Amino acid sequence: MNEYDNFFLKEAFNEANKALLENEIPIGAIIVDENKNIISRGFNLTKKNKCRLDHAEIIAIKNANNFFENGLYKNSILYVTLEPCLMCLFSAMTCGISKIVYGASCKEWGSVSFLENFNENSNFKKRIPLIIKNNKYEEEILFLIKSYFDKKRV
Repeated sequence: MNEYDNFFLKEAFNEANKALLENEIPIGAIIVDENKNIISRGFNLTKKNKCRLDHAEIIAIKNANNFFENGLYKNSILYVTLEPCLMCLFSAMTCGISKIVYGASCKEWGSVSFLENFNENSNFKKRIPLIIKNNKYEEEILFLIKSYFDKKRV
Protein backbone atom coordinates (compact mmCIF):
# COMPACT_ATOMS: atom_id res chain seq x y z
CA MET A 1 0.00 0.00 0.00
CA ASN A 2 1.11 3.52 -0.61
CA GLU A 3 0.50 6.68 1.41
CA TYR A 4 -2.35 7.72 -0.89
CA ASP A 5 -4.18 4.44 -0.36
CA ASN A 6 -3.92 4.85 3.41
CA PHE A 7 -5.10 8.46 3.27
CA PHE A 8 -8.07 7.75 1.00
CA LEU A 9 -9.11 4.65 2.92
CA LYS A 10 -9.17 6.82 6.05
CA GLU A 11 -11.47 9.23 4.18
CA ALA A 12 -13.79 6.32 3.36
CA PHE A 13 -13.69 5.39 7.06
CA ASN A 14 -14.82 8.95 7.88
CA GLU A 15 -17.82 8.35 5.60
CA ALA A 16 -18.57 5.14 7.51
CA ASN A 17 -18.71 7.18 10.71
CA LYS A 18 -21.26 9.48 9.08
CA ALA A 19 -23.38 6.42 8.31
CA LEU A 20 -23.21 5.41 11.95
CA LEU A 21 -24.48 8.84 13.00
CA GLU A 22 -27.42 8.31 10.64
CA ASN A 23 -28.15 4.91 12.23
CA GLU A 24 -27.02 3.14 9.05
CA ILE A 25 -24.66 0.19 8.69
CA PRO A 26 -21.30 1.99 8.93
CA ILE A 27 -19.73 1.48 5.54
CA GLY A 28 -18.19 4.35 3.61
CA ALA A 29 -16.76 4.88 0.15
CA ILE A 30 -15.02 7.55 -1.90
CA ILE A 31 -13.98 7.81 -5.52
CA VAL A 32 -10.70 9.43 -6.51
CA ASP A 33 -9.81 10.59 -10.01
CA GLU A 34 -6.50 10.02 -11.79
CA ASN A 35 -5.12 13.26 -10.31
CA LYS A 36 -5.73 12.01 -6.75
CA ASN A 37 -8.71 14.32 -6.19
CA ILE A 38 -11.67 13.07 -4.19
CA ILE A 39 -14.58 13.56 -6.55
CA SER A 40 -17.27 11.69 -4.69
CA ARG A 41 -18.25 10.39 -1.28
CA GLY A 42 -20.91 8.04 -0.08
CA PHE A 43 -22.10 5.99 2.85
CA ASN A 44 -24.82 3.42 3.32
CA LEU A 45 -28.32 4.87 3.03
CA THR A 46 -30.30 1.63 2.85
CA LYS A 47 -32.49 2.45 5.85
CA LYS A 48 -33.01 6.15 5.25
CA ASN A 49 -33.89 5.62 1.60
CA LYS A 50 -35.70 2.33 2.29
CA CYS A 51 -33.76 0.82 -0.58
CA ARG A 52 -31.43 -2.18 -0.18
CA LEU A 53 -29.50 -1.03 -3.26
CA ASP A 54 -28.19 2.15 -1.62
CA HIS A 55 -24.84 0.78 -0.51
CA ALA A 56 -21.97 3.20 0.10
CA GLU A 57 -20.32 2.27 -3.21
CA ILE A 58 -23.51 2.85 -5.20
CA ILE A 59 -24.07 6.24 -3.54
CA ALA A 60 -20.47 7.27 -4.32
CA ILE A 61 -20.83 6.08 -7.93
CA LYS A 62 -24.07 8.04 -8.37
CA ASN A 63 -22.51 11.14 -6.82
CA ALA A 64 -19.52 10.93 -9.17
CA ASN A 65 -21.61 10.76 -12.31
CA ASN A 66 -21.31 14.51 -13.06
CA PHE A 67 -17.52 14.30 -13.22
CA PHE A 68 -17.22 11.78 -16.03
CA GLU A 69 -18.32 11.88 -19.64
CA ASN A 70 -20.67 9.12 -20.73
CA GLY A 71 -20.73 7.62 -17.24
CA LEU A 72 -17.28 6.03 -17.69
CA TYR A 73 -15.06 6.54 -14.66
CA LYS A 74 -11.78 5.77 -16.38
CA ASN A 75 -8.61 5.77 -14.27
CA SER A 76 -10.61 6.28 -11.08
CA ILE A 77 -10.19 4.42 -7.81
CA LEU A 78 -12.96 3.34 -5.46
CA TYR A 79 -11.98 3.20 -1.79
CA VAL A 80 -14.42 1.39 0.45
CA THR A 81 -14.23 0.31 4.06
CA LEU A 82 -15.70 -3.17 3.53
CA GLU A 83 -15.08 -5.62 0.70
CA PRO A 84 -17.67 -4.86 -1.99
CA CYS A 85 -20.56 -7.20 -2.61
CA LEU A 86 -21.17 -8.47 -6.13
CA MET A 87 -23.71 -5.73 -6.88
CA CYS A 88 -21.22 -3.03 -6.00
CA LEU A 89 -18.36 -4.73 -7.80
CA PHE A 90 -20.42 -5.10 -10.98
CA SER A 91 -21.51 -1.47 -10.72
CA ALA A 92 -17.89 -0.37 -10.43
CA MET A 93 -16.98 -2.55 -13.40
CA THR A 94 -19.84 -1.18 -15.49
CA CYS A 95 -18.67 2.37 -14.83
CA GLY A 96 -15.06 1.55 -15.74
CA ILE A 97 -13.50 2.06 -12.31
CA SER A 98 -9.94 0.83 -12.69
CA LYS A 99 -9.06 -0.06 -9.10
CA ILE A 100 -10.85 -0.87 -5.86
CA VAL A 101 -9.16 -0.64 -2.47
CA TYR A 102 -11.06 -2.00 0.53
CA GLY A 103 -10.25 -2.09 4.21
CA ALA A 104 -11.85 -5.22 5.62
CA SER A 105 -12.96 -8.55 4.21
CA CYS A 106 -16.58 -9.63 4.24
CA LYS A 107 -16.86 -13.41 4.36
CA GLU A 108 -20.64 -13.42 4.00
CA TRP A 109 -21.20 -11.02 1.10
CA GLY A 110 -17.73 -10.16 -0.27
CA SER A 111 -17.04 -10.58 -3.95
CA VAL A 112 -13.31 -11.39 -3.95
CA SER A 113 -13.58 -15.08 -3.08
CA PHE A 114 -16.44 -15.40 -5.55
CA LEU A 115 -14.29 -13.97 -8.32
CA GLU A 116 -11.35 -16.23 -7.55
CA ASN A 117 -13.41 -19.13 -8.89
CA PHE A 118 -13.64 -17.69 -12.41
CA ASN A 119 -11.51 -19.09 -15.18
CA GLU A 120 -8.50 -16.82 -15.75
CA ASN A 121 -9.13 -16.74 -19.51
CA SER A 122 -12.81 -15.82 -19.46
CA ASN A 123 -13.89 -12.52 -20.98
CA PHE A 124 -15.54 -11.68 -17.68
CA LYS A 125 -12.28 -12.04 -15.78
CA LYS A 126 -10.56 -9.63 -18.18
CA ARG A 127 -13.04 -6.87 -17.27
CA ILE A 128 -12.53 -7.09 -13.52
CA PRO A 129 -10.71 -4.07 -12.08
CA LEU A 130 -7.62 -4.48 -9.96
CA ILE A 131 -8.81 -5.18 -6.40
CA ILE A 132 -6.52 -4.59 -3.44
CA LYS A 133 -7.10 -5.10 0.26
CA ASN A 134 -5.55 -2.52 2.57
CA ASN A 135 -5.42 -3.85 6.17
CA LYS A 136 -4.36 -0.57 7.79
CA TYR A 137 -7.80 0.27 9.29
CA GLU A 138 -9.33 -3.20 9.33
CA GLU A 139 -9.66 -3.39 13.12
CA GLU A 140 -11.33 0.03 13.35
CA ILE A 141 -13.66 -0.77 10.46
CA LEU A 142 -14.73 -4.11 11.91
CA PHE A 143 -15.12 -2.57 15.38
CA LEU A 144 -17.38 0.16 13.97
CA ILE A 145 -19.59 -2.37 12.20
CA LYS A 146 -19.67 -4.69 15.23
CA SER A 147 -20.63 -1.82 17.55
CA TYR A 148 -23.49 -0.91 15.26
CA PHE A 149 -24.91 -4.45 15.34
CA ASP A 150 -24.23 -4.84 19.08
CA LYS A 151 -26.40 -1.77 19.74
CA LYS A 152 -29.17 -3.23 17.57
CA ARG A 153 -29.17 -6.51 19.51
CA VAL A 154 -29.60 -4.86 22.93
